[in-house]
Amino acid sequence: MTTAQRDLIPVRRLVMIVAGVLSAIAVAVVTIVSVRHSSDDLNAGSFEQQDADRIAADVASGDPQRIRDAIGVPDDQSLDPATIEQLSHLQLFMDASTFSTDAEGVTTVTGTITDVTGATTSAMFYLVQVEGVWVVFDVVPR
Repeated sequence: MTTAQRDLIPVRRLVMIVAGVLSAIAVAVVTIVSVRHSSDDLNAGSFEQQDADRIAADVASGDPQRIRDAIGVPDDQSLDPATIEQLSHLQLFMDASTFSTDAEGVTTVTGTITDVTGATTSAMFYLVQVEGVWVVFDVVPR
């Protein structure tokens, strides 16, 4: 294993933790969204760079409410303080120019996740609109 490969182990673990956290709440988000929206308007609207920047800032803010808003965690669902701490050490970048919705209505954007050491991993961010606001409901390292 090279030094570069060894250096990527912590960021990959952290990305997997983030992906696991987001995957765990995905069911709750999809349930909430399906109750609040019809399938016709689930992913209506455009995704701008300012939306991406807001989500990235909110996830890394360390503020539990901003994190909830960015990843669609309902107020009545617990959010582990350790997760909040881990997220606060990440820098997310989502490239709004890669925004796409496939035939099944799955909306994605590509980007990167950088940890506190500067190690960066490419990622696919899965998005959904909740009451007209974009939130991330899953992240998959690429």
